[in-house]
Amino acid sequence: MSSEQNNSPQPEKLRRYRSPALRGRSALSLTAPLSGTQELIHDRLWDTLLEGELRPGTKVPELHIGKAFKVHRTAVRNVLIIMEQEGVVALSPNRGASIAIPSPEKTKFAFETARLISVYNVEGLAADPKSIGAEDRKRIKQHLQFLGEQKTVPRNYRTVMRLGTEFLILLASIHQNEFLASMQERMVSLLMIAALLYQRPATEWPRVSALADIVKHIYAGNNAKAAIEVRYCLAELEDSFRYYFEEPNTDIANFISTLSDDLEPPEQTSTKTTRKEREAQQ
Repeated sequence: MSSEQNNSPQPEKLRRYRSPALRGRSALSLTAPLSGTQELIHDRLWDTLLEGELRPGTKVPELHIGKAFKVHRTAVRNVLIIMEQEGVVALSPNRGASIAIPSPEKTKFAFETARLISVYNVEGLAADPKSIGAEDRKRIKQHLQFLGEQKTVPRNYRTVMRLGTEFLILLASIHQNEFLASMQERMVSLLMIAALLYQRPATEWPRVSALADIVKHIYAGNNAKAAIEVRYCLAELEDSFRYYFEEPNTDIANFISTLSDDLEPPEQTSTKTTRKEREAQQ
């Protein structure tokens, strides 16, 4: 294993979060720790999933990813196992990995779970607004400003929706319940994937004013109104879903090769495969 795999990647290389209030930090939802190249693989795959560049059902070939990042496929498999635990990848015996296909029932469950966690977080924050320090208030303001800027970019629906879900993740992290913050990230990330299947095209969610109202009620200590606003915000997103989808059509081998384009080549490690592995890839 190369020395890069034993060290954490530089924060500026992490793409998991679009918001400047979260950018550069490691994932909240990890079910096991990752570092070095494995964290980068996880980060890049997660980013492409949320950006919609890999559609649900698309196969994720371990061998191609290993070659792109100069690591053995065992390292890739470790990442994919964690992503399966996070609910965004499906692993099937003898068929390998593919992007998860959230069913309508699972999507509705994710909405309900995200709503319950969001209400719990905003009510908790509004119950003691003085506990929200100056730095956290600055992060919230920074997030809303950045979201407003992104709303002015034509056809920027995917990034704007991603920032909407990251607002909920930000509030969960400020509330400082790590378990619920992790669960919230998994739920809203699942909704981002489900949106590729079920959401009406050109949906503009969220409204910046709606998120600003949630923050206003939190700072005023009005937990009831904050809860109403966050419920309504998620209801607007859920109303944009229609439950049908098309099969994916992605040139996955070519796409995977682009994931590590901006990285400096790590130290060379063996990428030899056995005959059984080569036959499995054919």
